[in-house]
Amino acid sequence: MTTKVLLIRLYNKEFRMPYHPQNIRPPFTLKYVEAILANKKEYCMRFIDCMINPLSIKEITDFIERITL
Repeated sequence: MTTKVLLIRLYNKEFRMPYHPQNIRPPFTLKYVEAILANKKEYCMRFIDCMINPLSIKEITDFIERITL
């Protein structure tokens, strides 16, 4: 049985870092979790980064309804 996992980093302008080249803190923790789970065959992974491509809650829920992990 495959477990589906969706990781979402939500947009919050308070977390922007002025000294980072892209002005956004890299999602190290989420990418670490994604890498660990991606190496396990029993998990099917998706990662949505709303800091890079901001989405409203409605857009996120619409996306979740139409994706296949």
